[in-house]
Amino acid sequence: MSWRIAITACLLLVGCIGFSASKGNAQQPNTASEEELGIIVTPTAEQAQEVLKELKAGMDFGVVAREHSIDSTAADGGYMGRMNPQQLRADLRDGLSGVKPGELSGVVKTPQGFAVLTVFHGVPNRPDLDKKRLASLGSSVAVRQSVVVSGNGEAKSVFDQFTKPKGWERDLAQPCAIRRQSLQYAIQRMHQLLAEAAAQPAGEVPPRDLLEGYTALAELDAYVGEMNESIDSWKSAGKIALTNFPDSTPYLLETIGVSYLHLAEMENGVYHNPSSLDIFPPMDASAHFEKQEHSQMAIQYFQSYLDKRPDDMEVRWLLNLTYVTLGQYPAGVPPQVFDSCERIRTQRRHDAEDRPLR
Repeated sequence: MSWRIAITACLLLVGCIGFSASKGNAQQPNTASEEELGIIVTPTAEQAQEVLKELKAGMDFGVVAREHSIDSTAADGGYMGRMNPQQLRADLRDGLSGVKPGELSGVVKTPQGFAVLTVFHGVPNRPDLDKKRLASLGSSVAVRQSVVVSGNGEAKSVFDQFTKPKGWERDLAQPCAIRRQSLQYAIQRMHQLLAEAAAQPAGEVPPRDLLEGYTALAELDAYVGEMNESIDSWKSAGKIALTNFPDSTPYLLETIGVSYLHLAEMENGVYHNPSSLDIFPPMDASAHFEKQEHSQMAIQYFQSYLDKRPDDMEVRWLLNLTYVTLGQYPAGVPPQVFDSCERIRTQRRHDAEDRPLR
């Protein structure tokens, strides 16, 4: 059972969720074959419906992606690369469930907007998808998806499904009260569900359910500002991924690093008094956070990620920004991960030159 479904269900019917899978039918990690996947993302649901209408009318997926998609894959006709759909974020994975080659998903709500997905019969036959570009897709931001730690989606879900008194929408105090009550209930219920899971014999609870459970709890805790608890849940998810879904490990390393950096910013008050630390390059290279423990933890996790994917510019950039919070940029940044504004501009210029004219 999807954990987002579990959250919704437990709000509608208290006590209806439990861990009753037997060893004989416990789910195993999905080993589905890799497929050629495509995506189009639009800012609004209405635009996504129009995209879906055009595609069903026979429009070429690549052409529509180039015209309408706001995803970074738009220049490649929406082509995400060849991968196992089970490696995708839960919303995209669920959207692709049951979609066969040549078919389209429905409209899928994502943190970036509204998506329409497809499974191609093979690598799209596009002149600009040369071997160099295809090789680079495996490490692109679009393929690995953006890190989401805010909990906005989970908080909205529990608010929407929470039982509300009649006329609540006409009482200005009610939405705030319902928001607090629904979050408290969801967090308590998730803790209960995960505690029940921990008490089960090994193999009783599908690893993916546990992974999604800890992920949901981590995002809910982050939404209410409990970053230490959120990080603990992300770490629990990381342990499950390491054993059962190793391809998800880099994503979780980056997520934990981002969470630690966010915690460091919170405890040093930069959201209320940022001083000059929010300017890059720093005006004062010696300026730094007073409390540095969690910035140092963020560096450890970003570096662990880069040990696996050393060319990921997004995480390299996050690592450099974290060194700023310690007053160690640029002198203290290891040379192999040092990024300057000039280097980033040069890299973007080279990327633009590598892309064929249309």
